[in-house]
Amino acid sequence: MMSRLGFPDVIIIPHHKDRILAVEAFCLLLRRLSYPNCWCDLRDSFGRHTSAMSRIFNYVMHFMLQRIKVSLLSYPMNADRLLEYATAFEEKGVPNTLRLFGVIDTKKHLVCKPGQIQRALYSGHKGVHRVKYQTLEAPDGLILHCTPCFDGRRGDGYILRRSQLLNFLRRHPLFLGFVILGDSAYPNNDVMVSIYKGRQLPEYAEAFNSIMCPIRTCVEWGYDKIVRYWAFVDFKKQMKVQHVRVEAIWHIAVFLTNAITCAKGGNQISKYFNLSPPSMEQFLDYTMAAYYNYINN
Repeated sequence: MMSRLGFPDVIIIPHHKDRILAVEAFCLLLRRLSYPNCWCDLRDSFGRHTSAMSRIFNYVMHFMLQRIKVSLLSYPMNADRLLEYATAFEEKGVPNTLRLFGVIDTKKHLVCKPGQIQRALYSGHKGVHRVKYQTLEAPDGLILHCTPCFDGRRGDGYILRRSQLLNFLRRHPLFLGFVILGDSAYPNNDVMVSIYKGRQLPEYAEAFNSIMCPIRTCVEWGYDKIVRYWAFVDFKKQMKVQHVRVEAIWHIAVFLTNAITCAKGGNQISKYFNLSPPSMEQFLDYTMAAYYNYINN
């Protein structure tokens, strides 16, 4: 993974001249994200001062983020893969006229109560402070799209508008005729279908919901595996938005979860839909191709 992402053999942290092998630096990143330890708890494992480990962690995280950001916002797709996605959903009962290829939802990421901007991050619905990310889950277990974070007070509709996802799907010829699925908070239009809302629904709406509701829950499985692999992101007391790069940490966790899915040949979602993800090599090649295409254009 490190060589395909362009890591040098030895990493030298600018201004501080910390030198570390890329393998050790990557292990430090994984160890930090896997469990909410303090830096002092990792000194025996890595034999470095806490401030040096913090600098290395931040440097490696942002080195990776520069290369994976584009694919996180929009994972590279092709027509054949889109058809495979639509077929996987059809085999679970989705009407073939819809040509569904992904499930959209918003992840609520709890953060520590900030000293400032408390009102912006406060969600009155749950009575907690949080940030939000919009994601798009595919039937092969990959997260195809993850936005930057938004204030916790914002609704799903606001995040959808600001993300410009619908305009992207409309303008890109690859997605012509395909749709995504959302819950009842999302609109119905030419590129999106949503669950019907209400209790006394017509028979056709009940039938539609009986098929789509179990399918929509797959996005929650995706969130579960992120916090299961990377417990640090789920530890609210460490998620201090004014001191910790919360958005960067979440994006790295999403990318690494996708990488694990590819390395293992699937996860709970891909098994449910009987569709394997790409190999680890293909996943990294797609990621770097998106990065080079972005910097060259």
